[in-house]
Amino acid sequence: MVDWPVGMDAVFAAMGDGALVLDAQGIVRQANTAALEILQRTLDEVVGQPEHACFHAKRSDGSVADPARCPIVACTRDRGVHHAYGEAFWRPDGSHVKVEYTAMAIEGEATLVLFRVVAPAGGAAAGDARPHIRRLLHHVTDAAALEHGALTRAGRSYAAEAKSKTLESFASAYAEAGFGDLELESDERGRATFIGHDLLERRDGARTTTCFFTLGYLNEAVRRANGDTPTLGTELACQSRGAKECRFVIQLRESEEGLARRVKELI
Repeated sequence: MVDWPVGMDAVFAAMGDGALVLDAQGIVRQANTAALEILQRTLDEVVGQPEHACFHAKRSDGSVADPARCPIVACTRDRGVHHAYGEAFWRPDGSHVKVEYTAMAIEGEATLVLFRVVAPAGGAAAGDARPHIRRLLHHVTDAAALEHGALTRAGRSYAAEAKSKTLESFASAYAEAGFGDLELESDERGRATFIGHDLLERRDGARTTTCFFTLGYLNEAVRRANGDTPTLGTELACQSRGAKECRFVIQLRESEEGLARRVKELI
């Protein structure tokens, strides 16, 4: 079993989505009621089993997919956040359901996998297909199971996977993923300013009152849009702290060579 922070047991049990907790080796250590219903398995049939080989990696021909390419297995290795849509989770009778899931590292070297059905076997897609990481982050951050650095790294990872090239397209991709609205206010002299509304972590009374996920995302977006130049960013105002809007400033950090050149010009 996993040692949860205070209050996390109740959150885990009440989740409407299926939820699994894996140890560092990818073995299932906990499963909530929703997960058991989706997988059509009992708790004894799930706990102690390797998640990937047991009900995730099976192909239609009965073979098992390479775990090295599995996002959930990757999460147990890199301690990041991984999302997938439309993958098959298999049931004991040989049928499967298509699910959307997010795998996220939590404390104690554990991994939390939150998933929901998007296409029952033989059925059409069910409901809104936007990523549900917003609900996951609220559940986990409220239980103090996710530290701020992990949120920032998760935001950077998400931006790194985006196909965007410009700051405007990065902002649009963020909104299309259901994470909230971002707008590029200005971008000049190595300084980009963004305005945000209803962002991923925004919720009145939340323990996490800075949008670390968005801050990580924007730092990586500005870095990539400027030829991998390092950045330094901050959030100047946050809706969770009562501001009308979130405001971020991301500054390019010049290399030592660039700084030396500017000093020489000034002299």
